[in-house]
Amino acid sequence: MRTDLIELKTTSEKAYEKRDFSRDLGISATALSEFQAGKRELSFKNVDTVFKYLNSKIHCSWCDKEKKEVSLLVGGPRRQFICNECIDECNRLVSANRMKKIYNCIEKMVKHLDLQKFS
Repeated sequence: MRTDLIELKTTSEKAYEKRDFSRDLGISATALSEFQAGKRELSFKNVDTVFKYLNSKIHCSWCDKEKKEVSLLVGGPRRQFICNECIDECNRLVSANRMKKIYNCIEKMVKHLDLQKFS
């Protein structure tokens, strides 16, 4: 058995539930569980699918930077990842939007107060 398959037996991706991991691998959860427990070998079709999965490029789904180019990749379902840089950018956009809403609210309050003052 190849080293990659041995690693698969001992690896459970903690970011995923086993069901999600098996879906991303393209094999049934039962087949994955039995394989990891040593009760079953994978079919040639499943082995091919697993190798394609293991050898595929892991990259940020937003900016397309590879894992080695960023300090952190957060994994999600269906092999979607987001890097720390894109997370920071999202936080900045959310913060900017909040500040814009706060500014607009204050501006409306000031206009309302000014109208009342001169009425």
